[in-house]
Amino acid sequence: MQIYLVGGAVRDFVLGLPPHDKDYVVVGSTPQEMLSLGYKQVGKDFPVFLHPQTKEEYALARREIAIGKGHKDFTFEFAPDITLEDDLIRRDFTCNAIAYDEKTQQIIDPFGGMADIKNRLLRHISPHFAEDPLRVLRACRFAAQLDFSIAPKTLQLCQKISASGALATLSAERIWQEISKALATPHFEVFISSLADCGALTCLMPEIKSIPQALNSTHQSSPHVKWATLLYPLSFVERQNIHHRIKTPNAYAEFAHLCAANLQSFIHLSSKDCASLFELTCTTSTQFKNLSALNEFLSFCRLFCPQPNYARNAQLCLTAFELLKDVKAPLMPEFTSLSGAELGQAYRDYRIKLLQDYFKS
Repeated sequence: MQIYLVGGAVRDFVLGLPPHDKDYVVVGSTPQEMLSLGYKQVGKDFPVFLHPQTKEEYALARREIAIGKGHKDFTFEFAPDITLEDDLIRRDFTCNAIAYDEKTQQIIDPFGGMADIKNRLLRHISPHFAEDPLRVLRACRFAAQLDFSIAPKTLQLCQKISASGALATLSAERIWQEISKALATPHFEVFISSLADCGALTCLMPEIKSIPQALNSTHQSSPHVKWATLLYPLSFVERQNIHHRIKTPNAYAEFAHLCAANLQSFIHLSSKDCASLFELTCTTSTQFKNLSALNEFLSFCRLFCPQPNYARNAQLCLTAFELLKDVKAPLMPEFTSLSGAELGQAYRDYRIKLLQDYFKS
């Protein structure tokens, strides 16, 4: 029985990055032996065990056999005679197929992953790469996450997978999971441009005909701002189609729609037009519920509005937000006698008058 640290933890260690979850492969063992040592079995498709103390995952070495064209269309073989190399060859990229023996501090690198990490290259291990279409999205996500390039032959294989229609077998949830991970990286634009290079962007989001230049300036932006920036040039219906197709979370969809609908109002904002200022501030504050969310909208606007106009208009929005956030309809006869739409209109006019009086002073 031999145990090796494998996968992303080894890759990140080599890159000098803090590792996230640690995954281990166990060679030469059986489920019965693992249970006898106090490990707890989890998972139904293949034997994965939790360490009795650390709770880290230990999987028995296995082979994969494709039985269909989908991401989950695989069966697995487990046996004590399956080697470490048998297990590593089923992985996607050479940089993810390196093992480390923590006892001997030895690195096992049967597929040249160390050299590819040095060259910051994503290279597939074998033709079996094409059996899982999700790997196209993973290639693009790792390119963004690690600042790696996709090797030419791997890119060609990704293009072939995209052209085959295999991406249609991926679930919306799995697609969004990869998009979400890419949104959390500083270089979401690399993920999108890599999707385009692979031919996958047309398959997943055909509404996007070109990548907005502003996306290159979103390195420090939140995931919501990055997503809204990508979809800004599209029509409402086109954005809706994308959100429906890949089951975008409501918070992302609503933010993208609101940003697209209100950007031009922000760009042309003026303290002399308090009605427009109210409408913009009321819309964003009602949708977002708090100041931090309004700041998300302003972060989006910064990408499109030239300075110093941005600074002036952002301050107008923030001032109006602070002025109006706690305002209630006054208890005066002209208000208490109203209801429904009439009360709403009177309350609106009252708040606009507050803005006018403030900016006149």
